[in-house]
Amino acid sequence: MGLKTVTGKINTQSPWAIAIALAVALLIIEGLAAVVWSGTRPQSIPLQDYNDLQTDLTSQLKTKETALADAAQKLQTAESHNERLQRDVTSLRQKVARLISPEQLPVQARGATPSQTLNKIQDLCDAVQQVNQANVSALLAVLVEIQKNSVINTALETKDPARETLYHQIQTILNQIDAYAGPIQSDQPSTLAAVKDYQTQNHLKVDGKIGINTFMTMVQSFQEKRLRQSTPPTS
Repeated sequence: MGLKTVTGKINTQSPWAIAIALAVALLIIEGLAAVVWSGTRPQSIPLQDYNDLQTDLTSQLKTKETALADAAQKLQTAESHNERLQRDVTSLRQKVARLISPEQLPVQARGATPSQTLNKIQDLCDAVQQVNQANVSALLAVLVEIQKNSVINTALETKDPARETLYHQIQTILNQIDAYAGPIQSDQPSTLAAVKDYQTQNHLKVDGKIGINTFMTMVQSFQEKRLRQSTPPTS
């Protein structure tokens, strides 16, 4: 009874009603599709904005290329300068090796590497520069007097200013080499005593006379003191 009733209703529906229903459904589907597409499609860019963007990107690219070219040029210049320095250092070492061997250097100037040797030589040069003019003048004055008279006899009395100056210079030298700790004066007795003490300490002939041997010993003592001052202590 129920089946016959449903079948009868379906059969009595009009084909036009079905067509209208399908048309409405298609319109609804098209409307939904349009809404979805409008929300997902890319937004269009105005032509002027696109041109401006392209110009800006081109300008930035040129700036980067210019900076990269400058960096490459600087790097090439630095490499060229470094190569030139290396050639100069190699040439200098070769010249030094031809001029003097490490074995000929004083012990205080020898280093395990060329750089250490150069540093020690620089220290020695600095020590020499620290010698004041008074010490140099004293050494020269004593040497000139020895060349003139073969010997300086400090037992002679100071009868003139030149002799007093000479004794003052002798005491200055002895003071600088730590062989005389008294006040530096120009009198004969203290000079004679200082020279004899120095000759005794260095196993020389104790006569108070400064000849070439005593003078050279004084110069050697002077140099040794300067070398000790310039040589850094070992750890």
